[in-house]
Amino acid sequence: MDEDDDDMEQEYGGDEERGDLMEDEDQYGEEADEEGAGGGNSTDVTFSEAAPPAQIRDFCLEKFKSIDFIMEPVMMDLVNQYFAADGEPAGAIESLANSYEGIAQYVNLFAQWLLILGEDEHTVQELIERQLETMIIKHFDPKKADKIFNNEGGVPPWVMELITHSHWRKMVYKLVEVHRDCLMLNFAIKSISDAGFQSEIPTTTTAVNQMEVFIRVFDSTMGRIVDGAPGALSDFTKLITNGECTYLAAQMIMSSLIHECPGGMNLVKIMQDVNESIKDHQTMQTQLSIAKGAAWPKVMQAVASMVAKKSLNPADIQILFQAYSSADPPPVGLLRFKGFAELLIESLFSTDPKIPTDHRPKYIFLLSYMAAVFEKWSVPSKKDHTQTRLDIFKEDLKFTQESLRKILEMSAKGNDVVSELPAVFNFLKFGVISLGMIHWIGKTVKEPSYFKFAGESRNTPAHLIIIDEIATLHPTLHRRILDLLVELFEAPWPQLDVLIRLELQKMFLDRMIHLVSCGCVLPVLGYVRSAYAKQDTDVSVFRHFVLELLDVIAPPYSVALVKHLLPLVSDNAVTGMLRHADGKDPVSVFLEDCKNVDVV
Repeated sequence: MDEDDDDMEQEYGGDEERGDLMEDEDQYGEEADEEGAGGGNSTDVTFSEAAPPAQIRDFCLEKFKSIDFIMEPVMMDLVNQYFAADGEPAGAIESLANSYEGIAQYVNLFAQWLLILGEDEHTVQELIERQLETMIIKHFDPKKADKIFNNEGGVPPWVMELITHSHWRKMVYKLVEVHRDCLMLNFAIKSISDAGFQSEIPTTTTAVNQMEVFIRVFDSTMGRIVDGAPGALSDFTKLITNGECTYLAAQMIMSSLIHECPGGMNLVKIMQDVNESIKDHQTMQTQLSIAKGAAWPKVMQAVASMVAKKSLNPADIQILFQAYSSADPPPVGLLRFKGFAELLIESLFSTDPKIPTDHRPKYIFLLSYMAAVFEKWSVPSKKDHTQTRLDIFKEDLKFTQESLRKILEMSAKGNDVVSELPAVFNFLKFGVISLGMIHWIGKTVKEPSYFKFAGESRNTPAHLIIIDEIATLHPTLHRRILDLLVELFEAPWPQLDVLIRLELQKMFLDRMIHLVSCGCVLPVLGYVRSAYAKQDTDVSVFRHFVLELLDVIAPPYSVALVKHLLPLVSDNAVTGMLRHADGKDPVSVFLEDCKNVDVV
């Protein structure tokens, strides 16, 4: 064989993995013990001094008869043992020769034929590796793998060499998903982490329960979240929900980072999103405990009960009101759970409020408290990691309460809010009020009669003008606004004439273009592109979107923007009638500018 064939033989010939993990019985462990051998070791075959020579010879001859045993790395050790027990050379030669089938050599021969037939070496190598991977996964026995692990006193050297190759690391990840309790596989995962490949390790593997592996994978996944990598948050959620230990460790790490690191408060939103995605895992009590709620069991129980039932209870609200209006209130963090905040907002900003009149100020107080109060805590003690509250800042509490009360009175007027627009705009600078107004507007505009005349008049309704103002003031609410606009855009509006529905859809797209001008670019473009791909909306709607959008954007364009927008703009069905022969129209200019962007 030529040099390439020698490389393949080194890769696939003498396949020491094949026998160790896929044979019908352990190579040297149990049988050696049963025959009087001591310490059945797959790489160092030794027998006790008391073992009769005849028994050693019989054991060795039986092993020599195994298929392709001459290719095994322990062959010479066992041959030496056989001769030391006065074994006949002819018997060993005959057994080894008769058992030789040359499976690895056949693989090399077939590979050579494929190369001769014109296949490139990389394709042939991938073909063989995939077949080997399929066989290993199919026949892998974790019990026998762990015996090798225990007998070797660690992972065999060939495993350490295996994990240096990307293809075989991926095979280990697949195996550990199926055989989650296999010691050798989990140790291999730890070795992969030690080797610096932690970013590859699946977040669902049980190996992340090992603290060293968990810390590395946690750090890698958190870095992907900060970089905005697709699917990073989902992977992070899977990582910390592998078990109670990983969840608790993640919560403690994040809590420390929030209080100790500059900009740590940015992590609060990440943890809120994670906790929201794992709300079925019954983690509320843990979250409340980490929020320093152990000293206030009644408060913890009240919050947990309402979040679990997804319903506010006047009795629990009374408990919280009394606690937080006292001289020594519980930590504000106990209130700042997304589920509880949304329950308060839904109750207060409902188009049909059902809160008892005497309890309404208490609801407003609690919502204002969680939004306006700030606490200063000491650095966690190195001894027991406890923190002491140093100060509570309530300067904005009363003003926030009063603003909430006034905006709720205005919203109670329904469509008459137009006369109050300047005052409403003044209150929108409060994030909690803007969040409540999004909820209230969403309920209001979904009323069947709301848009009955809006499409005919072509005037933007006051409620959508408020939405535009919120988008301008609060970038963190862009996603909620987009979700509302998407819901309105996709609503069937069966009570309206077709032409009015088209005008409404254009109006909703105008609001999305305003979101683009406020910085919410890729989410909007991504949605419009996917909506157009469905082919269930009149093309004139998207033509309107393109024309209006090109009026508010200018080069240089990012690669991401071009990837999202170019398919829509270049579609002749959408923009054909917008192009001019002189090439000076906005569509032609945009297409020309896109030529300077290297879109892979």
